Formats: sequence, C-alpha cells, structure tokens
Amino acid sequence: MTTIIEPTPELPPRRKRPLLARIIRFPIKLVLLAIVGFFMALRRHPRISGGVVALLIVAGGALYYFTPAMEPVAAVTTTSTSAGLSSVQGLVPSPQTPVEFFKAQQAGDANTMWGLLSDSFKQGQTIQQLQTELEQVKPKMGVIKHISYVGGAKEDDGTGVYLYLLTLDQGGQTDQVTYLFTLDAQGKILKIE
Repeated sequence: MTTIIEPTPELPPRRKRPLLARIIRFPIKLVLLAIVGFFMALRRHPRISGGVVALLIVAGGALYYFTPAMEPVAAVTTTSTSAGLSSVQGLVPSPQTPVEFFKAQQAGDANTMWGLLSDSFKQGQTIQQLQTELEQVKPKMGVIKHISYVGGAKEDDGTGVYLYLLTLDQGGQTDQVTYLFTLDAQGKILKIE
C-alpha cells in the first residue's frame, strides 16, 4: 500500500499591518502583557507580589501626603463695615466707592453721594435735585441687610465695571437687587445700572 502525500497548498504571504496600526498596537500590547504578567506573578509568588503592592500603596500615600495642596483659583473673603453691612470680595478687589454710595443712600446723605459721582454723571443735575430724589425713593427702598460684591473687571484706561447684589428688608419681606457700577480711573461713578 502506498501512501500518497498531498502537497500542502502554499499560503499567501502574510500581509504586514500598516505602520500606524503597529505603532498604536505595540504600547497597548505591552501594557496588557504587563498586567497579565503581574497577575501571573501574584498567583505564583504571593509574598513578593504582596510586598510590591504594599510598596506601591506606601509610595502613593507618601506622594499624596508630601505634595503641597493646590491653591484655590479665586480666594473669596468677607469684610464687614461698621454699619453691620458686609461685602464678599473676589479676584478684582471691591472698590470702596459703591459701598460708600450704598451707605450714603441708606442714610439719606446726598452730599456724600454727590461727592462720589463723576462730573459727567452730575451734568444737568444739582445736589438739591439729588436730595429730592433721595427723599422720594428712601421710603420705598427698605433697609440694606447685606451688600455682596459679585465681581468686577478693570480696563486698560483705568475704568472699571463692578457688580453688586443688595439684600434688602422691605417691611419683613426680603428682596435682592443687582447694581452695576462703572467707575472712572479716579474711582468716581460714571454710570449706575
């Protein structure tokens, strides 16, 4: 009996993967092999592997403990005034002009308010007109309970825009009102919105 050996068919040559695919697959393959090798070693040599794991935990704890804490992006502070009013300050410090304006408005002091206004804001108005407007608005305004400085920005020419939130007590009812102050380079009020 003769045995007939059939020739094996020739396989087509193996096609190489593109270079980008090889570059991407190689690090992934190494990471997976390292993970598999770690768990195989853990299974075969539990004492040594346990020591390595403990060493990694200690190193991570030391890194966490000795690394300095990150500083907060925006430090927020609260300041109080003698009248019991307080303001919260953010990155751009709160100018004193708006706070003084609110105090003078609460006290009905048109002279102080007039001194805080810029010449362009005063145009077409007198201090007597301001006093009359203040006397008309004061009963409706309520009592200022809290002045919150939300934030502000300064421009290159020295002018700045500052946002405030006032908490008012209007006969037992609390209300909040926003004010947007535009100040010139000398800190005088150009506009109130």
